[in-house]
Amino acid sequence: MKEDRVRRLTWLWGAMLVFAGCASSSEVVMRSLPPAGDVQPSSPFLEVSLREAGVSGRTNRIFLSRVSLKNRTAKTLEFGPEDVYLADAGGRLLYRISEKWLPKYYNTRRYGQPGVADQKAIPAFPAAQVKLGDAMYTAPPSTRAQRDKVATDVAELVEETFVRPQEDAPGTFMDKAPDVIFGILLKAVSLGPGDGVSGYVYFYRAAGQGSAYPLRVVIKLEGEIHTFLFRE
Repeated sequence: MKEDRVRRLTWLWGAMLVFAGCASSSEVVMRSLPPAGDVQPSSPFLEVSLREAGVSGRTNRIFLSRVSLKNRTAKTLEFGPEDVYLADAGGRLLYRISEKWLPKYYNTRRYGQPGVADQKAIPAFPAAQVKLGDAMYTAPPSTRAQRDKVATDVAELVEETFVRPQEDAPGTFMDKAPDVIFGILLKAVSLGPGDGVSGYVYFYRAAGQGSAYPLRVVIKLEGEIHTFLFRE
């Protein structure tokens, strides 16, 4: 099936990046985080995984949350990256990142060339405190100066983690399958009965912030909150 092919290609892509990173001056860190159990019973609509990407010696990280959603209802569902959150065990949300910050992984033929580092790369949360179900989460600060610094840091980390390894070891690049269609700053998708979608939502953990495990992916869907835990 197409989703199985996406998973295989994703795993192989990550393994190739790790291999490429070993050949470069800084080792690329790319690992899948195992589940730590669900806060509530697994949703029959959702399948979620979480991966961590970074460079050895750097404490800032990019987390890739892969979400697969199958509409098993009789109505149309509206769903997008703004419905996906990532928080640490202390209830702190991580910055969301525009998919455009993953050069050569972003579909430039479809969405245009990535722009220079700017604040649009780090979409703001709706409030400093975000309530999801019965839990309250703290959104990261987003003043102009802070957002400028995060955008610069993300650009440097993406260069080291995703771009340079592929330049050092040509041929490691693998494009995303066409059904992986949503990422931060892209529009939400409308899913009719029986329709499905798979895609990534990206998050950034700043250097020195630390991250208390387990990490939790929190997803809003049709007024319900679904939480998935991942450990180191």
